Amino acid sequence: MLYSDELIGEVLSANDIVDVISSYVALKRSGRGLVGLCPFHSEKTPSFSVSPDKQLYHCFGCGEGGSVLTFIMKMENLDFVEGIKFLADRAHIALPEPEMSESVDKHFKKKQRLISANTYAAKFFYNCLISEDGKTARDYFDSRALSPKTAAQFGLGFAPDKKNSLTEHLKTLGFKENELVDFGLAIIKDNKYIDKFRNRVMFPIIDVRGNVIGFGGRVMDDSKPKYLNSPETVAFNKRLNLFALNFAKNKKDDTLILVEGYMDVIALHQVGINNVVATLGTALTEEQSRLIARFAKNVVLCYDTDEAGVKATMRAIDIFSKTDCRVKVLSLVGAKDPDEYIKAHGGGSEAFLSAVKKAVPATMFRINVLKKNYDIDNSIDDKISFISEAAKILLSTNNMVEVDAYADMLSKNYDIKKESVYAEIKKLGSKQDRQTMGRVVRQSASAGVSKNEAAKQSGNQMPPSLKGAISPIEKAEKSLLSLIFSNRAASKMAQNELASEEYSNEIHKKLAKICYDAWDSGTPPDTARIVSSFESSYSGYVTKVLMDKSVYDDEVSATADLLITIKQEKLKKRISEETNPAVLMQLLKQQADLKQKRGGAPL
Repeated sequence: MLYSDELIGEVLSANDIVDVISSYVALKRSGRGLVGLCPFHSEKTPSFSVSPDKQLYHCFGCGEGGSVLTFIMKMENLDFVEGIKFLADRAHIALPEPEMSESVDKHFKKKQRLISANTYAAKFFYNCLISEDGKTARDYFDSRALSPKTAAQFGLGFAPDKKNSLTEHLKTLGFKENELVDFGLAIIKDNKYIDKFRNRVMFPIIDVRGNVIGFGGRVMDDSKPKYLNSPETVAFNKRLNLFALNFAKNKKDDTLILVEGYMDVIALHQVGINNVVATLGTALTEEQSRLIARFAKNVVLCYDTDEAGVKATMRAIDIFSKTDCRVKVLSLVGAKDPDEYIKAHGGGSEAFLSAVKKAVPATMFRINVLKKNYDIDNSIDDKISFISEAAKILLSTNNMVEVDAYADMLSKNYDIKKESVYAEIKKLGSKQDRQTMGRVVRQSASAGVSKNEAAKQSGNQMPPSLKGAISPIEKAEKSLLSLIFSNRAASKMAQNELASEEYSNEIHKKLAKICYDAWDSGTPPDTARIVSSFESSYSGYVTKVLMDKSVYDDEVSATADLLITIKQEKLKKRISEETNPAVLMQLLKQQADLKQKRGGAPL
């Protein structure tokens, strides 16, 4: 899908990468750039770097990198044209209809058609709910104390107990039966097309941009399956979305409450508690935790209080520990879920909001759950094991003030010296570090990487052509490419000494040519266009090259030095392979000349 280069440039220029990424990731100044926790993988130590000068981001942990457009496409799960539209809307730039390649046009139209079909389906289900045939569904919602106003707000509906009522309705609107199967609205049974959802109350799943991307259907009796969700499609991925986030994103505070079910969300919204979301029939995913972290600094987990609910809470705490969110846990006394709790306390919001204020910090919740496994009062061994396991919990905590507070609490409550708690944390930390490095070395060794390189490259993506230990020539070329990308004089010097086709691998050749051509045309190389010129599997490596953090007193002198290094390394290789004495003498003379040019530096 193609807009003009000029228009794309205008959109990208109007969206500063720091401003955009700061709305998703907490960034801190570090030298000339900014760093934060990577939104694309789980980490506790920031390795995600943003360069305002180069308008690039790169994670030195997982290797992801790119421009502001790349970032938005990944974070919002958008294709190219949707990413451009997103950034254009953000900058209040009007876009014309784009030109499209055939393959992208097909994907885009399919996604839009699916959303259109879902929107018509949602209206169909709602009309069925308020029709004469929907009395059973209305009675069910009445039994759950949901008002017609709430049903309308969430677009709740009813799928009739008929084989193909929705299918036939959508066919009249121009949709084909095989399309509806692909969209997850119909299935094939006994060689006939029938509705996927039948005799269920319906919950539309709406993304943050207001698109109906899928449905959840619930039975009104004890039949199975209790819930039936849309399958994954070009528009719907349950790992990447949350129920009711389209409402909760407009909340006035910086807290989100995460509950387990659709009905819990709706019951809380009905009493005016609007900062509530739920997962989509699955356990919390890392992608969902990062999505929540975009909209909230504080998270309150409110899962069922049974054993399964406690396990789900513990897992969610672990997932959120890799974000910047502060997590608390709300355990509702006398009720298994928020819906039941609200009904038991008069149907208002006061009791629930009061309980939220008493929510326990995640670390305290984990320690309290742990404590139930030990007979601390009557067994010294149990007490020792409990303190050791509690130290593991503190080891996973990023906030040192919090660690100190809980170490103090453990010391006072269980008659243990605070120094002993810290000693245990330190011992566990050292063991964990050794295990982590050992794992990295083992994995890298299997790929043919030396132990020293494994330590340096742990977690960094490399394109297939550069897997394994990087050669001295490639290492020097990487530094040179970073210089010619940002310095016109360096680029001119390098171009005169080293043509783009003389670089050692295809990625370096292409990068050099783009930079040379840009400076020749009188304009600096454009970061977004560079990144988009490479396959996505190479984008991380490309941004790593461009965001080289080396600092030089004189970038032109550094360029000259790197060019000599590259020539020396190439000569070394030729000398080691040459068998003709006359040619060998010429090569050795060239080597001596380079050594003298560098001022006698050792080869």
